[in-house]
Amino acid sequence: MDPLAVVDAQLGTVDIWPSYVLRDMFLWEPNSRVKKKVAAFMYGNSVRLSDGVACYNACNGRHQSCVETVLKTKYDVWNRNENSRHMEQYYSMSMKCQAWINGKAHEQYEAVKPVVSVSEFGPPKTRYQGQIARMIESIRNVE
Repeated sequence: MDPLAVVDAQLGTVDIWPSYVLRDMFLWEPNSRVKKKVAAFMYGNSVRLSDGVACYNACNGRHQSCVETVLKTKYDVWNRNENSRHMEQYYSMSMKCQAWINGKAHEQYEAVKPVVSVSEFGPPKTRYQGQIARMIESIRNVE
């Protein structure tokens, strides 16, 4: 199974992912801000590190080694800080809203208050639908 399909199976198809995540994963240069947002989305939605790294690299493999390092670092920080609250925001696919990554000693399903609205979902809302569709097709056809 391709790496994108593995994450799709956990979170639902990319058609229902927030468009900002799709732009970050497929299009934007993986700078520190972008990688942090992708790591938060993956970690917050309980995607295993290895699956998240493989998926991100398949979607935007321009800097594969630094992607793995940054995602691993973020996952490690969030895992180690059991008593910390509000370490990072991410879009929760189960709650359908922005939520907080909290340490394990705190509520794990805490929506961001006041509510932070995310209103664009799927490739069409990225304004790069054709480019992302081609990239998804190439990932799916690797097998």
